[in-house]
Amino acid sequence: MNKTINGIKIFSQGEPNAQPIIFIHGFPFDHTLWDDVIEQLKDEYDCISYDIRGFGESEVGSGQFTMESYIDDLEAIIEQLHLKDIIVCGFSMGGYVALRANERLQNFKALVLANTTTTSDNDEAKLKRAGTIQKIDKEGVEPFLEGFLKVAFSPSYQQEYPDKILLNERENFKIQSHRNQRWAFGYDKPNRYNKLFRANSTDFAY
Repeated sequence: MNKTINGIKIFSQGEPNAQPIIFIHGFPFDHTLWDDVIEQLKDEYDCISYDIRGFGESEVGSGQFTMESYIDDLEAIIEQLHLKDIIVCGFSMGGYVALRANERLQNFKALVLANTTTTSDNDEAKLKRAGTIQKIDKEGVEPFLEGFLKVAFSPSYQQEYPDKILLNERENFKIQSHRNQRWAFGYDKPNRYNKLFRANSTDFAY
């Protein structure tokens, strides 16, 4: 079942009355990041994935890509789908969303955090991120994605699955505009060292 809530495209598979799991993808992917995982779980769980605002088939909206706006979207999904006792699974940027949502909403049964972090960027990482944003402004999205693919997938994976890499480059990175790519790259990244969430930064890491 596919549905749109407040401009956010939602994809549901599995048993509607089973334990719900919400899957949140990372930057700069879309909901299809979770396809293989959901395929393994859908017979026993209610699997819900969605495209974060500005990615995939979801709308850009006002273009204000803040952590709190991402939590607003997630909260709307939970409320309008009438979900309870949710397990939330977040990858990378999706992990930041999951952690902040857990603190703000306080109604999750469990969190699954994959390839994410609890700390904000140091000065070196912040400068690198700022330089990347400037490069996107000057050269566009394509050079960034080409470089990103080289670090997002291991050399062995790239050799074994070249067709999947090509598919990701052409289809899965459905970031809707140059402006969205640039702003999404610089959204809020919180610091959660020794605590689930403590917002003290305006950066994020993939």
